[in-house]
Amino acid sequence: MPTARTDTKVELQEILVATDFSSTSGKALHYAVAIATRYNSKIHLVHVIEPTTVEFLAPEVTSQAYQQLHDSAEEQLKEQARELTELRHQIYLTNGAASEVVQAMVRENRIDLVVVGTHGTKGLEKVLLGSKAEEIFRRVTCPVLTVGPNAPEIDRTTGLNWILFPTDLMSDESGALAHATSLAKRHNAHLVLLHVMAGVQAPLPDEAEYFEKPYVERLRHLIPGDVELPYPADCRVGYGRATQDTILQVAHEITADLIVLSVRPEEAWATRLPDKAYGIVSRSLCPVLTVREKESA
Repeated sequence: MPTARTDTKVELQEILVATDFSSTSGKALHYAVAIATRYNSKIHLVHVIEPTTVEFLAPEVTSQAYQQLHDSAEEQLKEQARELTELRHQIYLTNGAASEVVQAMVRENRIDLVVVGTHGTKGLEKVLLGSKAEEIFRRVTCPVLTVGPNAPEIDRTTGLNWILFPTDLMSDESGALAHATSLAKRHNAHLVLLHVMAGVQAPLPDEAEYFEKPYVERLRHLIPGDVELPYPADCRVGYGRATQDTILQVAHEITADLIVLSVRPEEAWATRLPDKAYGIVSRSLCPVLTVREKESA
């Protein structure tokens, strides 16, 4: 049974915020400011101008169009940076593929956390337009906090009260759990551990305790003995046809402020849980923190 590594120390000293100047990017920046205020972090605010923005224009207008894009982006970047005056920060305006630029900056600046907003598009719209947030998820090796359109607005004093950590009870999810416990301690928050029995019908009320007991015990044992939480971990078993639906339902029931998910390194966007992480991120009423599992030796 996997357990959390007790030597994992979570520090969020360097935070990178990728912005496209949309309302969700602005909301994501507010979350980054709240985290940076609590952790005394430095914020790296970046906007990437991608080649696809102007590649279909006629050659004679491409240069002029790019300069206009650059000037406009520079002005908007400076405008957003005004929110960071009380924090250590640096702004960047660069060119390239957003996910590649972000990953390069993660390595060069030893970034501890990437924060990005997502529009939560899905279906044909998502296929056609793509999702920069998803591309970042696929490539970036450090934890990523995704703020969707349904997440509430916050300010720099806002804390976390309820954190939800779904687990399949099979994978090494120690990195994600370390972040969940660290944030719970830092924010004096309640931590809920959830294991979903997908496709299993919920037992009758008088049988539930007996049926769920072994799973609840395994959830409790995920928390190392030397980790002191502000409140005892709330260990739950959920049921439903689709894992992501049950996770979102429980998050709604507890009014979760954050969902923490573990994702595979070989396929960073696919969670060990049966459903895709993007299905949770795009529909969640709160931000979602994804943490990649360690590469196999």
